[in-house]
Parts: sequence; C-alpha cells; structure tokens
Amino acid sequence: MPCNNPISGRLFLWTGYYTPSAIRLSEVSQNPQYVKYDRVSADRLRLRPTQGSAGKSTCRGLLAGSLLLSLLFWAPYSAAQGITLVVSEGAESLSSVGELADRYKEFSKRISIALKRPVTLAPTTRLPALQQALAEARADLAWIRPVNIAADAMATQGYNLVASAEGQFYSAFIVSKNSALKTIKELDGKRVMHPVKNGIIYRMGAAELRDQHVQAMMQEARLQEVVIFSVENGFVDAGIVNPRQAIKFKQTGGRILYETRKFPYWALIASSKISASEVQALRKLILSMNDASWGKEILAALEVRSFVAPDPKGYLELREWIK
Repeated sequence: MPCNNPISGRLFLWTGYYTPSAIRLSEVSQNPQYVKYDRVSADRLRLRPTQGSAGKSTCRGLLAGSLLLSLLFWAPYSAAQGITLVVSEGAESLSSVGELADRYKEFSKRISIALKRPVTLAPTTRLPALQQALAEARADLAWIRPVNIAADAMATQGYNLVASAEGQFYSAFIVSKNSALKTIKELDGKRVMHPVKNGIIYRMGAAELRDQHVQAMMQEARLQEVVIFSVENGFVDAGIVNPRQAIKFKQTGGRILYETRKFPYWALIASSKISASEVQALRKLILSMNDASWGKEILAALEVRSFVAPDPKGYLELREWIK
C-alpha cells in the first residue's frame, strides 16, 4: 500500500515498496545521513521529516527496507574493497527487509571485522532478485535458506561453499491425526496442498512423488500455515511442508506420513571475488560461533543451532534430483 506522503512515489521493482522519487539512489549512496562506514542499517535509512508526513512510522519502515535493498542493485560500492552480503530466507519467510537487516547486522559486523573489509548488508525477500544478483555476481557473499538456489550458484556461477547450518533439509508429507493414509503410495489421486511452486519445498515434494510414481491432485497455497490449517480441517488429504513446520505439526497431534530424501541445510557461499585466504578466514570465523559466547546471539538471530564444515556434494546431488 502506498505511504501517505506528499512526495510522489514509484513502485520499486525488487521489494514491492514505494521509493520516493525525490531521493536519488546515487545521492543516498554518497550521503552520510544514510551510509556510514560503508555499512547500511535500517535505522539509518530515514527521510528527514517533512510537514504532513512525519510520524508515519510504517511508511518510514517500508522506505528503509526499500532503500537498503536498492543499494545492492543500483548504487555503486562506496568503497573499492567493500563486500556485499546478500541474505535470503526464502519465499515462505514472514520477515520484512527491515527485520532481516536488524537480525543479521551483528553477523555482517563480525564478517567485516574478520576480513578487515567493509560489509554492506543487503537482505531480500524476493527470490528473482536474489537469483539475478547471484547470476550477475553482484553478491560477494550470500546466506541462503533455499538450498536449491545455493546449489545453482555453486554449480553454474562459480560460488564456493563457506559453511552450512547444522541439520538436514527435506520436505515432509503431513496428514491429520485421524487420516487413514499410511503410505505415500496412497496419495495417488488424493488432494495434496503445497507451498509456492517455485520454492524448494514443493520441488522436493514433487520429485519424491515422481520417483514414487504417484499422481496426486496438487493445490498451491502461499504460506505453509495455510497448508497446515487445510490438513487439520480436512480441506485436503495431505500437505507438504518443511522440516521445522512438520515437527511443530507433529507436536500438536498431527502425523508425518513421509519424509523425502534429505540434503544439507542452509548455506553461506562466496563468489570468486572473495580470495581463498579470505574464504578460509571466514570459515574459521563462522565455525567459531558455535562455541564463542558472542556467537550464541548470532546463532539465535539466524535461527541456527550451529554451523558445520562445508560439503558441497549434497547440494549438487539435490540440484540433479529436483530437475
């Protein structure tokens, strides 16, 4: 929804927010009011109050997220040795760009200290924007939850795996506690609800149904919460969700019918512009977060139990499986 602001707005492609045309992005990138020490945070991206527009906190929040992400795609680096860290939590994420910026700011700060280079944090909630940034090598580092996108970047765009989050990623088929279904084969001809088709959860579920030679009647929903609600209330016979949602569903009395093949979890990847020595230094930093007292807060903010050493083989196997 457009903000109630006298400054005329235009739709900003990447975020879906309105960016006031009175502020040129080149000016933002050079103005210390918005950028300091080559790192951008949402609390610094604020318009100066104007009569009739001050006090609209929601508008300011949307503008902050919009300008923050815009620096990745349109503004030049404010320092020649700067690093851009892109963060994506996937299509199902409920966090705004501003919320992601706040949660990942300490993570980016530690990376900047370890590599002795300024880091610009660029969160995105749009998968096409993430994929384009990776394809055009505008992301020097990327923390990515959609593991298929990380796999594509490693396979085709020269990115290196720095570290992974502990755990295994898979899609789970869930049914209500009163369901008579016992095996995945019984889903043939049944109604199965899934999240968005371009997301990894659907693609892994679809690959499993293909391998099992099951022809289900697939229905799409925007959110996994909608999938769970529909299963619980009998609107569909089964649903496909991620591991965390499946565990919560089981804890409330639901049942997991089947789990797909399992693959590595979320990934931190680095472009070829990050040297081998810097990748090693970064990997040492990331793995040290598991035991350091200061690392606990970062792990909690990223919703990660711990980090593990890289093993790119599993990501590449996933990429082949879901084709």
